[in-house]
Amino acid sequence: MLRIEELSSRNHDLNCFVKNLNINVLNRARLASGSFVLGIGGYSGLGKTTIALRLAQLMGNASVLTTDSFMFDRNERKKKKIPTGNSPDAVNIAGINEAITQLSSGKEIKVPIYNHAIGTHDRSIIIKSAPFIIVEGTHALYSGIRELLRLKIFIDADMKTKHTLLNNIEVKERGYAMEDFLANWTRYIYDFAQYIMPSRKYADIICRVDKSRRFSSNVIEHCWCT
Repeated sequence: MLRIEELSSRNHDLNCFVKNLNINVLNRARLASGSFVLGIGGYSGLGKTTIALRLAQLMGNASVLTTDSFMFDRNERKKKKIPTGNSPDAVNIAGINEAITQLSSGKEIKVPIYNHAIGTHDRSIIIKSAPFIIVEGTHALYSGIRELLRLKIFIDADMKTKHTLLNNIEVKERGYAMEDFLANWTRYIYDFAQYIMPSRKYADIICRVDKSRRFSSNVIEHCWCT
């Protein structure tokens, strides 16, 4: 397991980080048969989706599956008394498992898109099978999903950075009121410790991001970006 914080740190922007990650993935994929499935997990707001989309674009032959597509609607979670969307009970783990299996076997799938602003799914998209399948989301390294991943990546940050970047996501992008975000911050901290942080130990690569979304990029031995 490669732990970034145990190495001499070099910080790079997102593009450089993704280029390094792409090299790492391609090196590993040479030894694999069939679709190469990797997962990107970690705390909300740290750039998992952005990394996944940039990586897929760079590869040119990759599909991205987000675990948010399999979240139960907000009202359904309330009925089931599921306290938070970060709980493994908040998503259809079996559905994610089946989707990965279908994509890996060469089939295309139809998945719903979860709208955080309204707490439900409001449209669907088709995802085609590809040589590389990137599974991203808070739940990506949870039990029942990580067993299907050939490479597991965890995005981490210090608590101040988590606060800053999560605020950007929850308030500016997802439409939550600032007072609601601040009132729920204690719950977010609990969620991280209770649900998200335990999956970190299963990661093959752990990288850190600062509030400017610059990444510690010693993911591979040599960095080709300057």
